[in-house]
This record gives sequence, structure tokens and C-alpha cells, in this order.
Amino acid sequence: DLDELEAEYSKLMSDIERVEKLKERAERLRSLLIDVDFDKMKQEINYLEEEISSLTKELNIVDIEEEYQRSKKAFIEFERLNGLLRERERISSILNGLSEEISLDSEKARELSERIASLGFEEAALSEARRELNEAEERMREIIKARGELEGALSELKKKINELATKSEKLRKLRERKEKYESFRSKILKIREIFSRDKGIQASLRERAKPIIERELNEIFSSFGFDYDSIELDENFTPILRRGGRAYSFDILSGGERISLALALRLAIARYLVSTKIECFILDEPTIHLDDERIDSLLEALSSLQIPQIIVVTHSPRFRDIASRSILVGKVNGISNIEILEEVMVSD
Repeated sequence: DLDELEAEYSKLMSDIERVEKLKERAERLRSLLIDVDFDKMKQEINYLEEEISSLTKELNIVDIEEEYQRSKKAFIEFERLNGLLRERERISSILNGLSEEISLDSEKARELSERIASLGFEEAALSEARRELNEAEERMREIIKARGELEGALSELKKKINELATKSEKLRKLRERKEKYESFRSKILKIREIFSRDKGIQASLRERAKPIIERELNEIFSSFGFDYDSIELDENFTPILRRGGRAYSFDILSGGERISLALALRLAIARYLVSTKIECFILDEPTIHLDDERIDSLLEALSSLQIPQIIVVTHSPRFRDIASRSILVGKVNGISNIEILEEVMVSD
């Protein structure tokens, strides 16, 4: 690993530098010791010791002061020389310790040098490796940056794809609905065509029913006592009245004639529908513009209808005579009041 190799190299260089400093210190101590003549110092110390001993024996009271001064100087010199000897011994001890340390460090430096050589380490190779590492790290940073940009673009692309998928699903559903609507519309158009007035079932039914309804219409309308010979129905079932060979449209009739003709037409249609099992027939104010005689004719015509249920909404009380049940609706003090009248048994 390049980092471990570089750390090992730094440690080795630090140890070598420490050995060199120890060598320099040892050389300085050696030069200091060389300048001191220790043998001469020993001779002087011995001489001084002998002189001090001799003087001590010969010392008397008269020249004690003079001898004291001489002895003092000699003692001071003795102490100085003694101090130099102690310093020499101390320096020698330090020098011996340094020599041993230098020897050990030199051996260690030799071993480290051999180890460096065995590793094949070169400063230039380290610099080249360091440069390549920096370039690789720079390329890695560029790749990471490019990757981040690509991931951002990919995320945006996925978002757009999801949006398109959502829109596509909505479009698919809309197409399905459109197809259903178009199919439904096509069927409705076919049904309209089948039941249209001009062609299809409606035209066929009207064509089949027209002569029967015309016959019933003439019978019912003639019972009202109007002065017309006959009534015909055109293709739209609009009544055309005939009298003395002339045709009269519905528009020229009086109000009573119109009401009577309209009722007669409805009753004629009802009679025709009886054969198709009609269940209910409803009339709203059928007596408007009718006199008593024509009301009697209307009641007779309604009684002749074989319909399970006929509902008549009217202000005329005369319908009670033919009704099986009557419901009276009125207002009392502004409030609607409903009263079910007693049932009347009506014979068939």
C-alpha cells in the first residue's frame, strides 16, 4: 500500500537523522576532552596533596596566617582540579553512553538502510506514485461529479417517464370511453332509426294501427253530436274532418270541438291499446269546454274502455258516478286537505 510505504520511509529518515545528531554530539564531547591534559592534572593534584601534608606538619603559630593564605590558594586550586577530574569522569561516562547509543543506532540505521534497499524504495518513484495518485483522485472527483449529474438527469427522466405513463393511461381510458360512447351512439342511432317516425317500427306500428284508430275515433266523435261526416288521420295522426265532400283542418275548429276531438282521439287510441294490454290511462281536466250532453258521451266512452286503471283529474263531480274510488283535494285556510271518499261499487 502506498500510504504505508510512505509512512515507513518517513520513520526511517527520522531515525537516520537522529543517529547523525548523536554522532555530532559525540564528536563535540571528544574534542572537549582532547583539550584537557588529565595526566598533568593528576600530577598537580598529587603534588598539592603532598605539599599540604608537609606544610601541615611544619605549621607553627608564628606563620600561621601566611601559611593559611598559601594553603587557601592551594586548596582552591585543589578543588578546581578535583572538579575538573569529576567533570572528566562525568563526560567520559556520557561519552561511553553515547558511544553505545551511537553503536546501537548505527546498527539500526544499517538495518533500516538494508530494509529500504530490500523494498526497492526510491524517492523519484514515490513522487511519481504521489503524482499518479493525485491524478487518479482528480479523475475520481470528476467521475463522481459526472455521476451526480447523470443521476440527476436520470431522476428527471424517470419523472418525465412516470408523467408520460400517467398521461398514456389517461389517454387509454379516454380512448376506451370514446370507443364505448361511439359504440353506444351507433346503437342509439340504429334504435332511433328503427323507432323513427318515417321508417322503422314506429312507421310500421302507425300504419297498422291507423285504420283501427280511425274507426274508433269516428265512432266516439260522432257520439258527441258534431255535424261532420267522418274523420281521417294523416301520416302524423293529425285529424282531418270531412263534411259534404270538403276537408276541414283542426285549426278551424271551435274550442269545444277541439277538446272533444282531442278526447275522442285519445279514447280511440286507448281502445286500440287495450288490445296490447295497457294497464293505466290518465286524463287531466277532460271536461273543459264540454257541455253536459258531451260530458255524458265522454263518461259513456270511458266506461266502455276495458282498462284496469283510469285516473281522471277534474273539477267535475260527475265522474264520481263511474269511479270506484274518489279522492277529494281542497284547501282549508290555505292548507291542502285530502279526503278519500267512500268507495263506490261500479258494475262491469
